[in-house]
Amino acid sequence: MAIIKNNGQQQQADYLRLQDLLAICIDKWKWFVLSLIIFVGLAVIYLLVTPPVYTRTTSLLIKEGDKKGVSSLSTVVNAFADMGIFNTNVNVSNELSSIQSPDVILEVIRRLNLDIA
Repeated sequence: MAIIKNNGQQQQADYLRLQDLLAICIDKWKWFVLSLIIFVGLAVIYLLVTPPVYTRTTSLLIKEGDKKGVSSLSTVVNAFADMGIFNTNVNVSNELSSIQSPDVILEVIRRLNLDIA
């Protein structure tokens, strides 16, 4: 703390000079080094013990097929689907079921060499 002389009276200032703070830290350098060693050691132990977690994301765009030769019933259904009244996602459901089939999943695993441990 710095002491300010004002009209013969001594008052303590409410601030800490940077030099004072640096002197305190230098005096306690052993504690800084010790805490650094402890926490780096704990971080290394945590990284060695914790199993790695991998995330993956993907997006898939399924385009509508060609609409040549569409029956009048499907045109009515599409008209209602556009209004949000009756919505059928048969194409999307078919594509999702084919993507999730075991044969496709095994082929992806084989091509990406994901079965190698």
